[in-house]
Amino acid sequence: MSSRYCGDAIKKKRLEIGMSQQDLSEGICTQGMISQIEADNVSPRSDIAVKLFKRLNLNFNDVIDNDSYDKNVFEVIATHLQKHCYKKADESSDRVTAMLLEKPKYRGINHCFKGYSRLFVEDDAQGALAEFTECLTSYQKYIGDLYVAWASLGMGLVFKKMGLKDHALTNVKRAATKLVTLEDSKDATIESVTDIYMDVLVVCLELEEYSLLAEYADAIIDYQKGMGENSNSSQPSTIYRLAEIYELKSKAFFGLGKHVDGTFNQMIAYSMAIHEGDQHLADKIFAGNQDLFKLVKEKIVPFEGRKTLLG
Repeated sequence: MSSRYCGDAIKKKRLEIGMSQQDLSEGICTQGMISQIEADNVSPRSDIAVKLFKRLNLNFNDVIDNDSYDKNVFEVIATHLQKHCYKKADESSDRVTAMLLEKPKYRGINHCFKGYSRLFVEDDAQGALAEFTECLTSYQKYIGDLYVAWASLGMGLVFKKMGLKDHALTNVKRAATKLVTLEDSKDATIESVTDIYMDVLVVCLELEEYSLLAEYADAIIDYQKGMGENSNSSQPSTIYRLAEIYELKSKAFFGLGKHVDGTFNQMIAYSMAIHEGDQHLADKIFAGNQDLFKLVKEKIVPFEGRKTLLG
């Protein structure tokens, strides 16, 4: 493994010891660079990576011996795909070696990745369908549950593009079920599962499957809660993209004509957005609910400063 492919290890260690990105970057690089390294799993300079390892007391050799360069190239591609950076993922695929593709697991994953490249970079739905089909028919037993779900979602996106709603839903349902019941989860993180699941929710919204959208939103919320409860960490449970999930859930209720439930979920989404620091989403929700926020404020202001019975 090149020392450049180290963002995941840096982020994991930083969170374990409770160090902020600002503290880690001081005297080495900018906070923005730390954020980019952790997001892309890539350091632009090896000397910076070495300095970050030293500050974190992270053993350089352990990181290098832990994984191969090729596997980390795949992780970079996966990160780009999770963030919908399809062009970057396609460009990164040039670094995958023939030796790595001798292994059935990585051949299968590569077909999954190429399926997304065919669909979103080349606009070739038939080519994408062929890649996803090859992934799921020839390599399903090798690639692990996360990639089975990801390829199934890809199939769903292809069929949606072709206007085949029933086929799209069949594959999206398969992806959703697989993601929250992972048996082989060594490649999965709360971020990777949620990022892929968000695409499932969006497809349900676009197909106007509002009951399914509400059901799946609850499923991923419960999954995140379960991950927090099962963790041995003393750190608070991870909250990841919950504001966006509640925003989509509110749209499901509005689509079903349940405006009270929709409004409540909008309020939850707003609170989560503030908590997560997603000011753009918070402003968007506020702009669409100004009368509601005004009414709530008018009801609360008279009690400002008064003691309550809450302990």
